[in-house]
Amino acid sequence: MQRMQVYCSVVLGGLLLLGASHCGAADEEPVGSVGQKRGGGGAGTGTGLGRRSQAAKPVAVARRPATLLSASDLTADRVAAFRQTRATSRKLSEPEHAEHTPFGVRLVGPAQSFIAWANGYSETSTHADAPLGAGPYYRSPEAHEVAVRSYFALAGIPAEQVGRASVTVAVDMTGPMDRSADTRVAQGVTTVIHRTIDGVEVPDSFAWARLNAQDVVVAERVWWPDLPGQIRLQIAEFKAALGASFRSALPPSLATKDGEVCVHHSLPIGHRWYAMVTWDTLDKTTTRHFDVHGREVTLKSWDEDAGDARP
Repeated sequence: MQRMQVYCSVVLGGLLLLGASHCGAADEEPVGSVGQKRGGGGAGTGTGLGRRSQAAKPVAVARRPATLLSASDLTADRVAAFRQTRATSRKLSEPEHAEHTPFGVRLVGPAQSFIAWANGYSETSTHADAPLGAGPYYRSPEAHEVAVRSYFALAGIPAEQVGRASVTVAVDMTGPMDRSADTRVAQGVTTVIHRTIDGVEVPDSFAWARLNAQDVVVAERVWWPDLPGQIRLQIAEFKAALGASFRSALPPSLATKDGEVCVHHSLPIGHRWYAMVTWDTLDKTTTRHFDVHGREVTLKSWDEDAGDARP
């Protein structure tokens, strides 16, 4: 007998969410959240083209969080952040004690923990050995998406920035090696809410949650930072610039390829902050980013020689 867990992307509203966008997240192999590695080639919580949603997988954590935008960057016209708090998180109500970490104070209970970093990243986790008294979400993936959208709306996510959703079902498979009699049991459903600004996707922002059968949050991660108001001006400039002259400035091999304008920003952990608009396209298996003048740019939250190891 063998046992394995697989993750299935779900078709919602006639759209297969795997392959729904050209925007590619920043960095060569970015972290969609602490505890969730973003899928290569996609970006539901992922990188590259295609939006590949994945369930949480543990990854190493860098030793310092990304810095905040400076006060001079955050003018009154900024694109507002969404910050999850302990008060708005639908985790279990249970006695908690505080543990001080390099990233902030983690509130730890018998079954779950919650932490919000100073830069706005937050996560709720369930301890591996802590039963919550309810199994996985038992309704349809479509119902889970509706429930997660409602949950984040009540928590204060900016409605005008809420874009499409990706839904993933984790399935346990048990059976003989020849796969002749597999038994499949759904273990959990995760919905990722994608951020948009003026119709342009922001692949490095995310708000995702996994609910159980009692609508308790089993796990969630939020990284939806403040962005400078000038991002909106850059979006308008980029949309106006797309055309023959922009295409002619691209490498010849990419001049006729499909692509998409995207907003990029730093990951929640890293050495430096940035926010910018690019045109993204898939070149074989690599997502490439270009500025409004057709010049290729590299998006990195990490300084390779800065001393701290990347995740």
